[in-house]
Amino acid sequence: MDEDLKYLIECQKNVMEAQRQMIVLQQQMLNKNNNFYNQQEKLKINDAQNGTFYGLKIMRLNKGWAQSDLARALKFKGHNIRQATISKWEAAKINPKLETRFKLAEVFDMSVEQLMEEVRDGCRQIDEMQGTHQPEDLIKSVGLKEWLIKNEKSQCWLSKSLKVSQPTISRWLKGQTTPLVHQAFEIEKITNGQVNCNSWGIN
Repeated sequence: MDEDLKYLIECQKNVMEAQRQMIVLQQQMLNKNNNFYNQQEKLKINDAQNGTFYGLKIMRLNKGWAQSDLARALKFKGHNIRQATISKWEAAKINPKLETRFKLAEVFDMSVEQLMEEVRDGCRQIDEMQGTHQPEDLIKSVGLKEWLIKNEKSQCWLSKSLKVSQPTISRWLKGQTTPLVHQAFEIEKITNGQVNCNSWGIN
């Protein structure tokens, strides 16, 4: 009889512990849903304030990624986004949807709030480089060779400006090789955005 009583008491303890764990789990889920809702509301406010996402390009280039690489990274996270869509984000034609921004935050390993701040910082960098507050697709893009001729600049001048060898510049102009991401970015800067990263297929 004593054994049966002990068994019943033990069963009751197990049931009570299971109920306690269920309450804790429900509370955690409720908190998570509330946090998600609050983040969405913040994003709506930020979206109304900012309106453009072209600063994402800076984040992408800092990773050494092409637009196709970012599309693949998003697909790996279960979010299918075409490269053409990313191009429209970076041209300030459309903005990512709210759920897409959560996936972008995962891809860049940061919170959504950090993502938005990085995007805003990227916009500022692009604006400063171009000396304008317009996205880069509004600036006419020319080839590096055309720019050098038009501005009467030599390969020697460019090699000194970029701190690379003149034969390297020559190979770029012949299409034998392309600049590294940071070099393409520097070229875009010293040409005031007229020779942008897209000129080298860095999309």
